Amino acid sequence: MFLDSKQFTTFWFLLFQIFTYCKESTYENLFPLVPKNINQNTFPVKLTSASISDVVIVRCPTIGYKHNHVMDVFLVNNVLKESDLVTHGDRFLFNWIIWVYKKYEPGWIDCGIITTKSNIEMHDRYFWKYKLKWQSQPNPFMVAKWKNISTHLPYPHNCSNNQQKILIFTKNKEDRMIQLNLIDNRLKTPDAIPYVNKLYYFFIRPDDNDRNETKEPCMIFRAYNDIPEIIIEGYNPNIVKFNNLEIGIIKLDHMKKFFNIQLVIRNKPELKDFYKNDEIFINKVKFTKEKVEEILSSSKTFKSFSSLQGYQLVNFTYNCPTPNNTNKIIKTYYFAPPKENYEFPLEQSFFPINKPAFKPNCSINQIDYGYFYSVNLNGKTVLIDELNINGVEKHGLIRSGEYIFTSKIEQFNTTLRCTYKTLNGQVIIVKSFIAIRKIINNLDQSWKKIFDRNDINKNRKKMIYRNDSDEYFNEESKKSDKTWYEKLKKIIENTWIYTILGGIIFVVLATIIIATVQCFLKLSKEKELAKRIKKKSNFSRSENILETQKDSK
Repeated sequence: MFLDSKQFTTFWFLLFQIFTYCKESTYENLFPLVPKNINQNTFPVKLTSASISDVVIVRCPTIGYKHNHVMDVFLVNNVLKESDLVTHGDRFLFNWIIWVYKKYEPGWIDCGIITTKSNIEMHDRYFWKYKLKWQSQPNPFMVAKWKNISTHLPYPHNCSNNQQKILIFTKNKEDRMIQLNLIDNRLKTPDAIPYVNKLYYFFIRPDDNDRNETKEPCMIFRAYNDIPEIIIEGYNPNIVKFNNLEIGIIKLDHMKKFFNIQLVIRNKPELKDFYKNDEIFINKVKFTKEKVEEILSSSKTFKSFSSLQGYQLVNFTYNCPTPNNTNKIIKTYYFAPPKENYEFPLEQSFFPINKPAFKPNCSINQIDYGYFYSVNLNGKTVLIDELNINGVEKHGLIRSGEYIFTSKIEQFNTTLRCTYKTLNGQVIIVKSFIAIRKIINNLDQSWKKIFDRNDINKNRKKMIYRNDSDEYFNEESKKSDKTWYEKLKKIIENTWIYTILGGIIFVVLATIIIATVQCFLKLSKEKELAKRIKKKSNFSRSENILETQKDSK
């Protein structure tokens, strides 16, 4: 029976496949670093990568692999079987495994177990392992190509014209490696959607005849997009201009709040998370009559959420990466009191009238979000510009350094109204200074302020208030009014008490020590006497023995 042309062609094709299979049934030549005859010293095989990329693919044998004998059997590591980062070769002879550089961890790769035929009856099993090491620390950003990526991933035409041969890998926000299987190059899944500086790694799927154990990417894309704006979620600030600088004003009803600061690309809702959790800097800013300037050494970093304590003027800064350079974005916000003309609750503090260095005062630099404007004393308002910086007195006030002091004290309670101009109005800090004759016990030497009126009333009996009509005396004040003789007498009385107590303690201790010494001496004498008696008894016994021996002779 003769074959027609189609059957004849099929026959020769099958015969060619059988011939090829018989000829290349073993593949040890495709692993040049693994010797033909495997022994217990073969593994792990050391691989060295010179790639600048921090991601490479590594070749491992798979279930159909025969090393140097057709009876060889290879069992794939179960971890690789379940991994999404393993790519098979055309003939299922090899697996290509993605491997990521880790600075403090060695690159151990366990491919599986190979069973080889050592003789007619014996088979040996070996763990096929690699130890992968980079020649130097990789830096993929050096070779990555900037790409404006939104919803579609551009195709790297310099890799291969056949898209079926391209493998695409990337990392999600948790730094976990994933493989992308895109349809029409669309980025839909959360792990595929781009974010700033995200890297996309492109590999050409290797042929089965490739003799390299490792392959590096043919292209790396680095994602960037439009420059974002800095906004505070849930707030629509009122914008004011100062020296051509736009400042957003947000009025606060509480002194401490948490804010969600976001980096948003306008008109691109699909990229709302492109800059999410990227690092933002916050700097305190000082507002003066002429300018606003950042306060040195006040910089902090945060990601998305930040808390603010008190009213503040701050700069939010984001360094946005772009293909040409880093674009610095700065947005200034004033977190202001609830009212444009705001008066703080009364501050009450104490100062000793016999200490000239302590006087009622206003601090020129008490706040950073406003500059000192005026002070009101006894109903008279004095502008700071009216006060000479050299300390010349005017209307009962003196300017010295960073403070405005009262020049003299006429009342036991002096009230100052310190006014500061802000971007949208003014704030007033009202201070009440109460004069006392003596430093009271519950105030420390730093003269900390007391804000609670209840605390003042509690301590009223312990203080002396100087007033034209009233004086309040207490036990502490009586002590301070004693003569030197009475104070000396009190000291002597205390000294006698301490002396008597010390004498009693001394006598008790001396008695205990003497009794202890006597007991020790008595015990020592008794021990010595016992030794002498024992020694004498032994000597007498020896003499008796000698006499007995003589008599026997």
